[in-house]
Amino acid sequence: MATKTIQELFGTNSSVQIEVQDAPPIYGVTPLDNYVFREDLIRDMLVFWRLNFRSCMLTGHKGSGKTSIVEQFHHRVGSNLQVMTGNGKTTLEALFGQYVLNEQGKLIWQDAPVTSAARHGHSVLINEFNAMPEDVQIALNDVAHEGAPISLPEAGEQFMPAQGFRIYGTINPKGSNDFMYRGRKEMDAALKERFFWINVSYGTRAEEEAILLSVWRKYSGTSEEDSKLLVGKMLDVAEDIRKQSESTGADAIPEIISTRVLCNWAIFWIQYSKRPGAAHMGLQRALTFSCRPEVAYEIHKIVELKTSVPSPYTLSGMTR
Repeated sequence: MATKTIQELFGTNSSVQIEVQDAPPIYGVTPLDNYVFREDLIRDMLVFWRLNFRSCMLTGHKGSGKTSIVEQFHHRVGSNLQVMTGNGKTTLEALFGQYVLNEQGKLIWQDAPVTSAARHGHSVLINEFNAMPEDVQIALNDVAHEGAPISLPEAGEQFMPAQGFRIYGTINPKGSNDFMYRGRKEMDAALKERFFWINVSYGTRAEEEAILLSVWRKYSGTSEEDSKLLVGKMLDVAEDIRKQSESTGADAIPEIISTRVLCNWAIFWIQYSKRPGAAHMGLQRALTFSCRPEVAYEIHKIVELKTSVPSPYTLSGMTR
């Protein structure tokens, strides 16, 4: 083990030291060298980490950085993180394990991510937690409880998790934006209370600007001054669409420009920068080709307003 300051690890203004692993993790994640750690999220991640609590749930809209903050945090502290994604057909076996045939044709027990992480003192991240069937979620009720053992009735085994075992989950919020998230279930009230909750909203304008400027530097090589003007226009578009996605009036747009879409939009805009209408072409490939025509029309109308680049969409929603 070694010690490093929070500033060394995450770039935030703090001289507080935490322990990090010396050896590279077995279950590593792809490091993002230019990743921008948001101070509010690092604060919450560190509170959870230093308390040695077992279970943490991150809630927020698509593309807000729920998965990436967990992954990049573990990369910086050198800790093992096993990752899986829940869905409507996720089974108990997918979480805990099952008997499988080995090469000799004998049945042996094979751990799934939750059991494996508990056995070895690793973290496990379950993305789309509330997309899993309700009975599967409930099965994690005791596992998520501080101090509870892992019980494997099928294997006839019960054991206490190794030190360092943590469960992370990510969910998209249920509410006025339910139309964007299919197949999400309401979590059981008792299960909710097992978790340390972190709300991952979209970053402040300054935080998203820093993220987008790093993208522009990486992919375009343009100066920060030139990039700032374009980044500012992108953020203006995102802010307007986010406001209209929350509206209950006639101007409501059933879509959100996430931080992830902003980054992809910047990359694709740069790739098409020598073509007329590059601003629209980039966003089409980042998002709006997947939208209904009338939604794409409304979004690109805002892009035209903010960038002065004519929209490729007509009132009928068809591209020109």
